Amino acid sequence: MMEPHAVTADDIGEWLGEHHDIAVFLERLDTEALSSSDHATLTALARNRQEKLEKKAHTAATRLFAGSDRALLDRWGTWWQVWQAGR
Repeated sequence: MMEPHAVTADDIGEWLGEHHDIAVFLERLDTEALSSSDHATLTALARNRQEKLEKKAHTAATRLFAGSDRALLDRWGTWWQVWQAGR
């Protein structure tokens, strides 16, 4: 039962990692000798991708962590106990 949660958490981690990579790219982009139009194009593309990643991560995290902290812990705790009992 934890598999979908683990997959979602992994996806969120990948998306946030890519978001960070783009942030580093944008920082380094400022040090490159590019034309204004090339710099603007690359910046716009990178920021657009970051926005898409933010939306995906936010949507997935909202579903993953829906409800109260206590409810999430209780649900995962119950699943853990069921898994342990079936081993």
